[in-house]
Amino acid sequence: MPLCIVHAAADAFVMDAEGQVECTTGPGFHTTQYHYNAERDLIAQTDAEGRTVRNPDVAGLVRFDRFKRPFAHGSVMMRRAAFERVGGYREQCDFWEDTDLFIRMPGEGDVLIMREPLYRYRYTTGSNRLHADQLRFERQLALQFACRTADRSGGGYEAVLAKHKQAPTGGHRVSDARVFQGRATIEAWAGTRSSALTDWLRRGRVAHLWRDRAAIAFLIWAFVEPRSLRAVLRSRSNLANRKAKTTLGGADFVRWAP
Repeated sequence: MPLCIVHAAADAFVMDAEGQVECTTGPGFHTTQYHYNAERDLIAQTDAEGRTVRNPDVAGLVRFDRFKRPFAHGSVMMRRAAFERVGGYREQCDFWEDTDLFIRMPGEGDVLIMREPLYRYRYTTGSNRLHADQLRFERQLALQFACRTADRSGGGYEAVLAKHKQAPTGGHRVSDARVFQGRATIEAWAGTRSSALTDWLRRGRVAHLWRDRAAIAFLIWAFVEPRSLRAVLRSRSNLANRKAKTTLGGADFVRWAP
């Protein structure tokens, strides 16, 4: 029996991390639904005016990246017992606690993804990520990228979390430009000029220029001409989606097994 079926009907994300709705999704599927914010998922994505700016990320269904799950957290249904067995949300992974949760979930059973998008996510400058404590937000995203790098090496990322837990919580400066790229992406899809470049120059430790060259180029583009950047991102996404649809054929559900 599947552990998780995604994309229950929803119109927008719900900002309640503890909301629980007991429901039955079909014969034998008694689940608990948890609502939370959604990002980078198989959903219809709009700007602040409600205009579709990006089609559902079908390519994510064949791009099994543990840190880029292809489904929206806000429409996930899961067994509460499984949620509790894996330890639920971990405070240490704040701002990406949902990603961390679903990386651990496949160990409890199958994760099935419904291809039909029934969930809509709106990019807006009112995003809680843009209005949170930015220094803390940047450090948490830097931790996420460090964990992703360690995970790709094949050893998981628990050691990175353990080391981070023991580190002092002082005001060290973030050096990974990809952290600021994440913010610039939200602003670009929202249709506004990003200020992430100036924030990176002001608060970031300008190092690793060669390693971060792609992220730095993105920051500059999002600052200079966000409209053309969004057009290129949309075209690239559409191309990847067409290739993915050919691979998937007519399957209604896809098993997520990163």
